[in-house]
Amino acid sequence: MPFALLAVAAAAVETEKMWTVIVDAGSTGSRLYVYHVGSASVYSGGVSVKRGQKVRPGLAALRAADAVAQMASLFEDGAKLVPENERAATRAIVRCTGGVRDLRDIERTDLLDAIFDGLRHIPFRLDRRDIGVVSGDDEAFYAFAAANFLEKRVDHKLNVVGPTLGALDLGGSSTQITYAMGACDNDNLRASLFAKSYAGFGAHAVRDRVLASLRSAGASTDPCSHAGFRGDDGFDGLGDLDACVAAIRVALVDRVDDCARNVDQNSTASRRRRACAIDQAPVGTPPPNTTFLAMCNFFYAADAIRALGPPHHGGPLPDWPTPDLNHLYDLARSFCAIPWDTVEATMPGRHPYTPTNLLPSRCFDAAYVLVLLRDVYALDDFPRVTFALDANGGADVEWTLGYFLSEVVAAAAAAKS
Repeated sequence: MPFALLAVAAAAVETEKMWTVIVDAGSTGSRLYVYHVGSASVYSGGVSVKRGQKVRPGLAALRAADAVAQMASLFEDGAKLVPENERAATRAIVRCTGGVRDLRDIERTDLLDAIFDGLRHIPFRLDRRDIGVVSGDDEAFYAFAAANFLEKRVDHKLNVVGPTLGALDLGGSSTQITYAMGACDNDNLRASLFAKSYAGFGAHAVRDRVLASLRSAGASTDPCSHAGFRGDDGFDGLGDLDACVAAIRVALVDRVDDCARNVDQNSTASRRRRACAIDQAPVGTPPPNTTFLAMCNFFYAADAIRALGPPHHGGPLPDWPTPDLNHLYDLARSFCAIPWDTVEATMPGRHPYTPTNLLPSRCFDAAYVLVLLRDVYALDDFPRVTFALDANGGADVEWTLGYFLSEVVAAAAAAKS
C-alpha cells in the first residue's frame, strides 16, 4: 500500500526527522502505524503514514504470553515498513485505550510489564515508558488534532489556522466528543476545547448493557436484531429500530422518561442534551454552526446503512457523507426491518467494512450511533455531522496521528530548550 502523504512544513530540527512506530491497542484489536517526519521523497518537511496489520482480539482479552506474541507479530510486520538503516533509531510505542484502560491497576501494570519484557528483541528503540495507556480525554484531544490537521484546520505545530471541526470517535468500550468552545488559544489549545470521553459507553460495552437489561426484564426478544435471527444470547430478533432505540436509552441514559419525552416533543438541543445525559455528564453546547467529523465506528455503522439499506427500501441516502440525521434514522429503520434470511442471503460481501460476522450487529450499531448523535449530543438541528473514514488526501483519521504530532511538537520544544 503506498504511503499517504500528508502536507506539513515541519521545523528543521533533527529530532523531528524521525521514524516512529505506534501500536493503537484498542478494546477489540490492535493496529500498527508507521509515521515519518522529514520525508525527502515528498518535499522538505513532509510527513508520511502507513498502516500495518490489524490483529484481534484486544490485549485485555489475552493472557500475557499471548499478548506478547501478538505485539511481536505486529512489530515484525512493521519492520518491513521502515528502512533497515533507520530501525535501530526508530521509536516504538504501544498505547492502549479502552480494554486495557478498564483493567484493575495491578492487572494493567503486570500486562504492560510483560509486553515490555517480551519485546526486547524487536529491531526498534523501546523504552518502558513507551508502553502505556492513553487516558480517555487525551484520546479525545488526539482525535481532534488528527481530524483538524488532515483537514488543514491546524498546522504541524497544532496551531489553529482555520475554523475547527468537532471530532466524534466511537470504539468498542468508550466514545469521545471534542470541539472548540470558542476562539482557540494556540498557547494552550487543550484549554480551549470541550473534550469528553465516556468510559464504558463504546459500542460493544453498550450492546452488552442492552442485552443484560433485556435479560433482567425477562424479555425473550431483541429489537436490535433482524426478525428471524437468533443469536448465542438466546434472544429472537424483532428488527424494530424504534424499540431498539428505546432499549438503548433504558441501558444508557440517566433520566430515561425525561429523555424520551424531550425527544418526542422535539425540544431544543440544549434541553435534550440535559435530559439525555449519560454518566451524569451532559455535553456542553457547541458554538453555532460547528460541524463534526464522525470517525471509526460512527462511520462504519452509518456507511453500512447507506450501502445495505437502499437496494431494499427507498433511494440512496441524500447528502452523504453529511446527511440529515432524520433521513439516516428512516433508512436505518428500513434496514432493521429486513428479515434475517434476506440479510443472510443477499448482503455478505456488499459492504467493505462489514464482514459477514458483523452483519447481525449493524442494526444495533446504527441505533446506538443515532441515540448518541440525536439524543445525547443533539446534533440533528441541521446537517452538521460528516461521516468519514479518511480525510483530505486520503489519510485515515486516527487518534494516533494526533498523538504523533503532539510528540513531534514536544520533541522540537525539548530540542530548543
